[in-house]
Amino acid sequence: AVCFLFGDALAQRYTDDCVLDPAVQALGLLVTLQEDADFAIEAAYVTVHMRDGATYEAHVAEGLGSLARPMSDAQVEAKVRALAEHSDVDVDRLIDGVWTLDDCADASRLLAYAVPGKGPT
Repeated sequence: AVCFLFGDALAQRYTDDCVLDPAVQALGLLVTLQEDADFAIEAAYVTVHMRDGATYEAHVAEGLGSLARPMSDAQVEAKVRALAEHSDVDVDRLIDGVWTLDDCADASRLLAYAVPGKGPT
């Protein structure tokens, strides 16, 4: 439902405020899911049936972030920033730690960067 209302399903859509939004709730009641075991996990197919009889369809063969459609470095960084938006994680330090992991003598230090307020000094 959030994709139709907001045009995306980014991290900020996974909040109580969004889930409890009356428009999201109302549209969610009209959504049905049909699983298909033969359908690729990284794919999506949507059909929208309108009250006036019109039908709209969209198909995404490979979702963004799949092996066939990897994210750019900038897209990965933007996603990490969005996911960390409501925490006190030092996101710049975390991102820098990931990008320099190959040169890190102690990779366990990277995990500490992901703990809010607990990153190594």
